[in-house]
Amino acid sequence: IDELIELDPENFHARSVRARAYVKDHDEEPALEEIDWLLAHDESHESELNLLELKLKALLQLERADEAQAVLDTIRAQVDAEEEPRRAARLCTLSANFAAERDRMDEAKAGFENCLQRHSESFVTVQKAIAFFDSQGETERATSVLEEAVVNSPSSVKLRKSLAARLRALGRTEEAIRVLEEGH
Repeated sequence: IDELIELDPENFHARSVRARAYVKDHDEEPALEEIDWLLAHDESHESELNLLELKLKALLQLERADEAQAVLDTIRAQVDAEEEPRRAARLCTLSANFAAERDRMDEAKAGFENCLQRHSESFVTVQKAIAFFDSQGETERATSVLEEAVVNSPSSVKLRKSLAARLRALGRTEEAIRVLEEGH
């Protein structure tokens, strides 16, 4: 990627890939520089929300909570202005994750419960809530989140497969088979 960017320093896609790689590798300072460049050069603003989420993640990894809160507020303002359901679900999940990252677990739990009430159709919201509840040792709540999601979206193959895999891992094989059979 670096060689490609050397040849074409304005290559937005290549710089976006590099920024994601920096964050993934916990190389946050160059990631933030790259993200700021990308935000300044995103003429269509199509990537802005994704870039802001990436910036939020990098700032959280650096434990720069005040700056991360400012980015989250910017995301919130952008999403509120758009009134687009998928982005609203992402924002809700980001806010709950942000609370968890700051070790405000009661707030995170309430946030995820709120997200599940408002955005039960969002696969990402469901998955993030499950991960949170599992991380808190609330396996039964995590499983019930997935069961409720299947009830709310019975035709979702992804949700059914996730629930079946989870039930099987919990030793509830008969239930797992039934979940898959009910989807056909």
